[in-house]
Amino acid sequence: MRNIVVIGFLVISTFSEAAIVCPSMPGAITNVNRDIKSEIEASAGRLGRVSAGNVAIRTEVAAKSLFDKFPNVDRSLALQTMAATYCSMLKNSNLTEVEILNRWETFQDKVLDIRIKTASHKQSSQPTAIAPPNVDKEKTVATSESSKSLEFEETRRKAELGYAGAQNNLGVMYQNGRGVTQDDAKAVEWYRKAASQGLAIAQDNLGFMYQNGKGVPQDDAIAVELHRKAAAQGLALAQNNLGVMYQNGRGVTQNDAKAVEWYRQAGSQGLASAQHNLGFMYQNGMGVPQDDAKAVEWFRQAAAQGNAAAENGLGIMYQTGKGVPRDDAKAVEWYRQAATQGLALAQNNLGVMYQNGRGVTQHDAKALEWYQKAAAQGLAIAQVNLGFMYENGKGVPRDDAKAVEWYRQAAAQGLALAQKNLGFMYENGNGVPQDDAKAVEWYRQAAAQGLALAQNNLGVMYQNGRGVTQDDAKAVEWYQKAAAQGLAIAQVNLGFMYENGKGVPHDDAKAVEWYRQAAAQGLALAQKKLGFMYENGKGVPQDDAKAVEWYQQAAAQGNTAAQKILDAMH
Repeated sequence: MRNIVVIGFLVISTFSEAAIVCPSMPGAITNVNRDIKSEIEASAGRLGRVSAGNVAIRTEVAAKSLFDKFPNVDRSLALQTMAATYCSMLKNSNLTEVEILNRWETFQDKVLDIRIKTASHKQSSQPTAIAPPNVDKEKTVATSESSKSLEFEETRRKAELGYAGAQNNLGVMYQNGRGVTQDDAKAVEWYRKAASQGLAIAQDNLGFMYQNGKGVPQDDAIAVELHRKAAAQGLALAQNNLGVMYQNGRGVTQNDAKAVEWYRQAGSQGLASAQHNLGFMYQNGMGVPQDDAKAVEWFRQAAAQGNAAAENGLGIMYQTGKGVPRDDAKAVEWYRQAATQGLALAQNNLGVMYQNGRGVTQHDAKALEWYQKAAAQGLAIAQVNLGFMYENGKGVPRDDAKAVEWYRQAAAQGLALAQKNLGFMYENGNGVPQDDAKAVEWYRQAAAQGLALAQNNLGVMYQNGRGVTQDDAKAVEWYQKAAAQGLAIAQVNLGFMYENGKGVPHDDAKAVEWYRQAAAQGLALAQKKLGFMYENGKGVPQDDAKAVEWYQQAAAQGNTAAQKILDAMH
């Protein structure tokens, strides 16, 4: 039985990210020369007007200008003053939270570089560490171990003095092992100190730790409480995370409408992950009336910020023509953007497009390449698709053993399609020793999940007594389940059981009914059977003309038995 390649859909997940935490204006600022202070504030003001792409270079220019004009200035104190001023301007700007965060990270990176280069200058006796990036990710720019260590020590000094922002940032450093040995328990300790001061990002990060059982016993209820505290302060990340908890019923009663409410609040602040999640809810009619156009609108906003999940979502909408005119080329474009960011679902979907020649020139080798990338990340549907390529020698030499290997990995994750395919390999001895009992075992697992093909195959095993005791009634039971889902081969098999009184009382009329449903789907075998019923007046009035009509349809598809009957009738 032919395997099926399908498109994956995104599962929403929660995560901890950053929010801007401004450093305090140093107390020693009152001792700074008025001209120096004015120059610092003017420099920060100019930074507030530059585009995001120019923040790094303008920061370096501003610092160099300041140090050239005032060579004896306490550089650490001056940089902290500039940071506090610039940060305050950002927080009071009309920029989105994401835009503010991006600019602040860029500024801090550049200031850290400047501090390292000028480390020989006298340091202030005041806590001089500006708030380092509080992001739950590694930076793309390589940072030396010494600079990481310096960053950590500066942050720890300030955290120990009670600065909430630094306490949170120290927690991030421990969580990610940045400048220090990774230690979730220490991360929790510092998040808790900052959270107790009411710092929203720390509350959210602490919630993340409880949600995932990192450094503390896993506790969704406490996670929800902490996310809610941060969300009430308007933190978009916490609002999104609270939405995830409501959507998944973790720590709260499952409630899609409430999930949508929190996603909307976060999405309205420009948080890409929340915009994507809101699009997902509209796409699937969860907590809101189903609305593909609104789904596209939210996906587009998030994709414009480079959110890979939203890019994948847009690809699906273009591929299926939902909310936008169908356009395979645009679907490929969006899948590619997400796939190049490493999103496994998009990599799989791009593979599907190459395999089927949709929006791109058909190319099995490229399909294989993308399936391999996604499968290596553990995506079950990509693993089964990769197995299909090996089983059928598409883009790679045929190798049933490798096909089995990939099917087994996907089946272990509970993917019904992989379980069905593994059953097929055991039934036919492809890539494994032939074993009907194991075939039945895998078909049963997939059938229990409602996969129609597996239900039909399990029916065949019962009908023929392969791997199980022969049992026509059981065969009928499984055929009925698959036929009710519209599977044509199961419908014709069920018709056969009624026609021959196997597992059910003999009933030609019911046999005709099932043959007709399958024939309407174009199944040649069913068309040939329906011709036979008309030719012999079984379950229908005898009618040679209709018999010929159905035989011809089957013969046109290459059914040789139907063609022989036609030849004999003429």
